[in-house]
Amino acid sequence: MRLYRVYAGDRTIAERVVLADRFVSRLKGLMFRRSLEEGEGIWLIPANGIHTHWMRFAIDALFLDGGHTVVYIARAVPPWRIVPPVRGTKSVLELKAGTGREVEAGDRLVFEAVLEG
Repeated sequence: MRLYRVYAGDRTIAERVVLADRFVSRLKGLMFRRSLEEGEGIWLIPANGIHTHWMRFAIDALFLDGGHTVVYIARAVPPWRIVPPVRGTKSVLELKAGTGREVEAGDRLVFEAVLEG
């Protein structure tokens, strides 16, 4: 499992983001989880749209281009919804609802690998 810390400028957005870059890990995503803890998230690569089927909580979804610039933000997406593909998106960062409130379209995110220990 590859983990990342995510920054927007000098602000830490998430401390523990799991990379989902394989078909099965992207397909499973956050389905069937009971919750996301503060600072947790999942980074779906490649992805340009999402669904929240079989989820039990709302999420913020940050849609990123190839340079990790925020193209679109879907805030507080409740369970059982679909966010259709967003043009120019290469990946999606899913976070606990409310986490993305300090992020705006146009912000560039930095992903720093975290060593598990």
